[in-house]
Amino acid sequence: MWEQANALWKRRYDEDLHMSEGAILGGGLANFKGSNRRPDTPKNRLYRILITESAHLIWVLRCERRIANEDTIM
Repeated sequence: MWEQANALWKRRYDEDLHMSEGAILGGGLANFKGSNRRPDTPKNRLYRILITESAHLIWVLRCERRIANEDTIM
């Protein structure tokens, strides 16, 4: 999932998507600045969407595996 999010990020920006536990937990607090020191609104919005939606999808898939398929392995 994170590889796909990074690929999408690279299509728009020529850099890697910063992914860490802190970035995932605080994904909504991203605040990229442009060259004029003002917030880069499109970059902030894309980052927030990619991080939060990717984390949510991973959580949903894990819940489905654990609950629906009765997965007992931790």
